[in-house]
Amino acid sequence: MKKLIIAIFIVLCVGTATYFFPFLGKFFAAPGEMFQAVSTGMEIKQLETMIIGFSKKYERWPTEEEYSELVAENFNRDRNDSLLSSVLVDVWGEPYNYFRQGSGFVIVSMGPDKKPGTTDDMILLRHK
Repeated sequence: MKKLIIAIFIVLCVGTATYFFPFLGKFFAAPGEMFQAVSTGMEIKQLETMIIGFSKKYERWPTEEEYSELVAENFNRDRNDSLLSSVLVDVWGEPYNYFRQGSGFVIVSMGPDKKPGTTDDMILLRHK
């Protein structure tokens, strides 16, 4: 009974705090969003490692077509999320965008809002 009272008290405090201070809602909603961001960041890092491996073998970055082939070869199709042909999607169901830029490459996840060029995008920029 004591644990139930404490739990109710915590819920009331959090609810009251987020009512009077709306910005606090982001902190209490954060664990799920944080997990998605961490998961996406880890996947972007795996993509980077795959691309660097290609670069070491061929002494250049892969083209967009070669990137798609690498994804198809290196990512398991039995994963919980989906591979649409050779397109790897992030936790929000959108494809990672890969393109070469100057002497490097860029990998982009459009983030939870699924719109390019917004503040929630996750971007990895790699130069040689």
